[in-house]
Amino acid sequence: EAFINVAEAFEVLSSGGNTHQHGSSAFNSKTDEERMQQAEEMFFEMFDDFFNDGAGIDSIIDKIFGPSKELSWGAWIFKSIFRKTAKLAIKGLSSIMESNNVQINVNGQTMSGAEFKTWKEKMTKRMKERKQ
Repeated sequence: EAFINVAEAFEVLSSGGNTHQHGSSAFNSKTDEERMQQAEEMFFEMFDDFFNDGAGIDSIIDKIFGPSKELSWGAWIFKSIFRKTAKLAIKGLSSIMESNNVQINVNGQTMSGAEFKTWKEKMTKRMKERKQ
């Protein structure tokens, strides 16, 4: 339910609020199953950005330190080390999340690390097919 609300809010915000003002949101015309699938895909994209391609951590670090071109060389080196350390930590956390000894709760659904890994693989495949 929370994912569906977030997906609807994202659609309204990404359209500049126009769909909400006119009351004709494409999101509202979808079935519950389609809305849940869209919400799951949004969650996966955010998760994938953060854990796999590093774009999420890059964005956070850039907000903390500011643009690299405006930093002194010492601050730039610290930022670079911090970024590399954070990315290593994220990779470690991702590996832990996929281990068999972990239980993960996603939108009220509890899954083992192995099930979580299977879910990630399924979502990766779905997103690749969608882009083709």
